[in-house]
Amino acid sequence: MFGQDVADNSHEDDLKHVKGKGGVFKATVDLQRRFGSARVFNAPIAEACIVGSAIGMAARGLKPVAEIQFFDYIWPAMMQLRNELPVIRWRSNGALKRRR
Repeated sequence: MFGQDVADNSHEDDLKHVKGKGGVFKATVDLQRRFGSARVFNAPIAEACIVGSAIGMAARGLKPVAEIQFFDYIWPAMMQLRNELPVIRWRSNGALKRRR
Protein backbone atom coordinates (compact mmCIF):
# COMPACT_ATOMS: atom_id res chain seq x y z
CA MET A 1 0.00 0.00 0.00
CA PHE A 2 1.47 3.31 -0.99
CA GLY A 3 0.37 6.80 -1.87
CA GLN A 4 0.30 10.31 -0.52
CA ASP A 5 0.35 10.30 3.30
CA VAL A 6 -0.92 6.70 3.62
CA ALA A 7 1.85 5.71 6.05
CA ASP A 8 1.72 6.96 9.59
CA ASN A 9 5.28 8.31 9.42
CA SER A 10 8.08 8.30 6.87
CA HIS A 11 10.59 7.43 9.60
CA GLU A 12 9.76 4.10 11.22
CA ASP A 13 11.85 4.90 14.31
CA ASP A 14 9.46 7.75 15.11
CA LEU A 15 6.26 5.68 14.97
CA LYS A 16 6.13 5.27 18.74
CA HIS A 17 6.16 9.07 19.18
CA VAL A 18 3.50 10.14 16.67
CA LYS A 19 -0.18 9.56 16.16
CA GLY A 20 -1.03 7.77 12.91
CA LYS A 21 -2.30 9.75 9.93
CA GLY A 22 -3.74 7.07 7.73
CA GLY A 23 -4.15 9.23 4.67
CA VAL A 24 -6.49 12.10 4.08
CA PHE A 25 -9.55 9.88 4.64
CA LYS A 26 -8.05 7.81 7.51
CA ALA A 27 -8.47 4.60 5.49
CA THR A 28 -4.94 3.37 6.25
CA VAL A 29 -4.57 4.28 9.93
CA ASP A 30 -2.11 1.92 11.69
CA LEU A 31 -1.44 -0.22 8.59
CA GLN A 32 2.22 0.79 8.69
CA ARG A 33 2.43 -0.23 12.34
CA ARG A 34 0.80 -3.59 11.59
CA PHE A 35 2.61 -4.49 8.37
CA GLY A 36 5.82 -2.44 8.45
CA SER A 37 7.38 0.25 6.29
CA ALA A 38 8.35 -2.17 3.53
CA ARG A 39 4.66 -2.85 2.82
CA VAL A 40 3.05 0.52 3.67
CA PHE A 41 4.89 3.67 2.67
CA ASN A 42 4.40 7.23 1.52
CA ALA A 43 4.91 8.33 -2.06
CA PRO A 44 5.73 11.77 -3.43
CA ILE A 45 2.93 14.06 -4.55
CA ALA A 46 3.17 12.86 -8.14
CA GLU A 47 0.13 10.93 -9.32
CA ALA A 48 1.74 9.75 -12.58
CA CYS A 49 4.69 8.44 -10.58
CA ILE A 50 2.43 6.56 -8.16
CA VAL A 51 0.43 4.86 -10.92
CA GLY A 52 3.51 4.23 -13.05
CA SER A 53 5.27 2.64 -10.08
CA ALA A 54 2.24 0.44 -9.40
CA ILE A 55 2.26 -0.70 -13.03
CA GLY A 56 5.96 -1.53 -12.78
CA MET A 57 5.47 -3.41 -9.52
CA ALA A 58 2.62 -5.42 -11.01
CA ALA A 59 4.72 -6.20 -14.09
CA ARG A 60 7.33 -7.72 -11.77
CA GLY A 61 4.77 -9.92 -10.01
CA LEU A 62 3.94 -7.83 -6.95
CA LYS A 63 0.39 -6.87 -6.01
CA PRO A 64 0.56 -3.13 -5.32
CA VAL A 65 -2.27 -1.10 -3.84
CA ALA A 66 -1.83 2.55 -4.78
CA GLU A 67 -3.89 5.45 -3.50
CA ILE A 68 -4.52 8.73 -5.28
CA GLN A 69 -5.96 11.18 -2.75
CA PHE A 70 -8.49 13.06 -4.84
CA PHE A 71 -10.09 12.19 -8.16
CA ASP A 72 -9.32 15.69 -9.46
CA TYR A 73 -5.68 14.62 -9.70
CA ILE A 74 -6.21 11.32 -11.54
CA TRP A 75 -5.67 12.84 -14.99
CA PRO A 76 -1.86 13.01 -14.80
CA ALA A 77 -1.95 9.34 -13.81
CA MET A 78 -4.22 8.39 -16.70
CA MET A 79 -1.32 8.89 -19.12
CA GLN A 80 0.37 5.90 -17.51
CA LEU A 81 -2.74 3.77 -17.99
CA ARG A 82 -3.54 5.02 -21.48
CA ASN A 83 -0.11 5.48 -23.09
CA GLU A 84 2.41 3.38 -21.16
CA LEU A 85 0.70 0.20 -19.93
CA PRO A 86 -0.82 -0.87 -23.27
CA VAL A 87 2.57 -0.88 -25.03
CA ILE A 88 4.71 -2.38 -22.25
CA ARG A 89 5.13 -5.69 -24.07
CA TRP A 90 6.23 -3.94 -27.25
CA ARG A 91 8.57 -1.56 -25.39
CA SER A 92 10.18 -4.47 -23.51
CA ASN A 93 10.72 -6.40 -26.76
CA GLY A 94 8.43 -9.15 -25.50
CA ALA A 95 10.25 -9.59 -22.16
CA LEU A 96 7.13 -8.62 -20.17
CA LYS A 97 4.21 -10.83 -21.11
CA ARG A 98 0.83 -11.37 -19.54
CA ARG A 99 0.94 -13.99 -16.83
CA ARG A 100 -1.83 -16.53 -16.61
